[in-house]
Amino acid sequence: MKIEHKVDLIIGLAFLLMGIILNLPVAIGFGIALTLSGIYRHIKFADIPEHDERTKKLSCPAFAFTLLIILLTVFILMLIDKFKIVNLTVSQVLSVISIVLILNLCISLWYFRRRSDTE
Repeated sequence: MKIEHKVDLIIGLAFLLMGIILNLPVAIGFGIALTLSGIYRHIKFADIPEHDERTKKLSCPAFAFTLLIILLTVFILMLIDKFKIVNLTVSQVLSVISIVLILNLCISLWYFRRRSDTE
């Protein structure tokens, strides 16, 4: 088992245990998600090499593009707050940023892998 999968499992089980002990549903959900993610990744990626040149070449532009989109999202959220268009709480802003981050990273990685070249 790769070290990343072990870390996911350990952190997931720790959050799950902490959530059960402290009666925190969010920690329980996060623990279940991390544990299932670690198990899924162990099953799916057990025989795939960890890193190759193509993955490194395609990941850099995808992460750079994601960073650019996140900075743009933060700027838009700052404008929304400045002009009082919508009254957002901190948890709503963090949720928007997290959703944009995850979706954009998945879409950009998929796009660059489909193109098979970044130039």
